[in-house]
Amino acid sequence: LAPAMPVQYDPHTGHFVVAMTLRHTVVPSVLARFEFWLLFNLHLAFGVAYRMGIIELDEDGPVFLSWNDMRVISAITTFFVVFYTNACYGRYVRCYDVTRQMMGSLYDFCFELRLHFFVCASGRQYARLASRQLVASILLFFYEVNNASQFEWDKMIEQGLLKREEHEYLQQKFKRAQHPQIMLFWSAEAASSGCDQLKVHVKVLLSLLRHLTRCRELQQEVTDLMGLPTPFQYVHLLKSMLLVNLLCWAWGMALTQSIFAPIVYWVCMLTFMGMMELAAQLSDPFGEDEVDFPVNEWLDDFVESVMVFMEYQNPTDLLNKSLEAEAALQWRPPGLKFAVIGRNTPRFPDVQPRSASESREADQGSDASTERDLEMFEPLMCR
Repeated sequence: LAPAMPVQYDPHTGHFVVAMTLRHTVVPSVLARFEFWLLFNLHLAFGVAYRMGIIELDEDGPVFLSWNDMRVISAITTFFVVFYTNACYGRYVRCYDVTRQMMGSLYDFCFELRLHFFVCASGRQYARLASRQLVASILLFFYEVNNASQFEWDKMIEQGLLKREEHEYLQQKFKRAQHPQIMLFWSAEAASSGCDQLKVHVKVLLSLLRHLTRCRELQQEVTDLMGLPTPFQYVHLLKSMLLVNLLCWAWGMALTQSIFAPIVYWVCMLTFMGMMELAAQLSDPFGEDEVDFPVNEWLDDFVESVMVFMEYQNPTDLLNKSLEAEAALQWRPPGLKFAVIGRNTPRFPDVQPRSASESREADQGSDASTERDLEMFEPLMCR
């Protein structure tokens, strides 16, 4: 994956210092564009011709352009540029939220695997298999988003995250876009088999499958967002309007005796073209630009956390010793008031106990929810 890191900055830094900063900005990208210097040199040529008398400013002349006419073009262009930039930024934020939610659901999946499966040696193997295939799925997903090469596949095989026979099977049977979903389904199968082997409660399996199905939904949403860019017809009209607007400014601002006209035109052109450059970078947050997501850092943290979940060992008798230590404490948060209803039985004053009928209704609702979930995941559980 391409390295990308968010730029760290202090929002309290002075305006002058920030304005004079060029590193980690879109200014170098704009200044590297051919059309920027073409338009600016054209503006300078108009200004020199006007000062030499080659161009005459005559309101009745054929080359006169009123500022009232230019205001209409400038207003429309400004609206469309701001709208386009805001749309790209909204898409950027949505991609970030969905990606972080996806990785959060995977953290929860591994947490529950560790909690319920590490009761025996066979359970540990099922948990390790499901977690490894899960890690492979998330890596393949981001590789697919970034159009990764064979190098990433070889690296995963070398690290043991993907078996060579799994790689060959995926390459022969499925398209690249389907590889993450297949690995995710294999992880679900491993979790389902582990639940059958360990005889855990069915709600544990349902909870694990919810995390995986939620992850698949979020992966699909990211894929859909990346597959639906701003229509080219809109971008074509926007860039055409911007070019016409800059040409009008190049002409109108040149027909003056002020020495500040080139500076004003240079700043205006840099601002508008810079907004377009920033919008283009925000539209693809998984690329190589500095505003892109630090996917490498996220994946490193994710893989490391999964390894910690799966491989760490508690000290001997840690739980028993902790319980003995807790029994010797009289813990009460400062300022918290209890209403005593019995001997050594504190409760919160506003909490009322359930009646027998309310408890039965709650149990029936929970059983009905479990039955609906079982019907949803029945095809997978019957494998």
